[in-house]
Amino acid sequence: MSAQTKILRTANTPTTSNETGLMVAQAILDLETNVPNLTAELRPLQISAAWEVKIKSGRKAIVIFVHHGAPPTAV
Repeated sequence: MSAQTKILRTANTPTTSNETGLMVAQAILDLETNVPNLTAELRPLQISAAWEVKIKSGRKAIVIFVHHGAPPTAV
């Protein structure tokens, strides 16, 4: 399985992923693969995009967009 499978493509999203989006998708895939307690919750999760933005004091944050039609996690 590749990180690309964790990125949901819709009509409004670019056909190529940015570096930040691929890194976030890979991190989600790594957690899904290597942490058994998270596998069930992370398997259906797909992101639409992820962007790095600058915030106050020169710090950076990553904004992750999740498709609104994603299934809810089990409680």
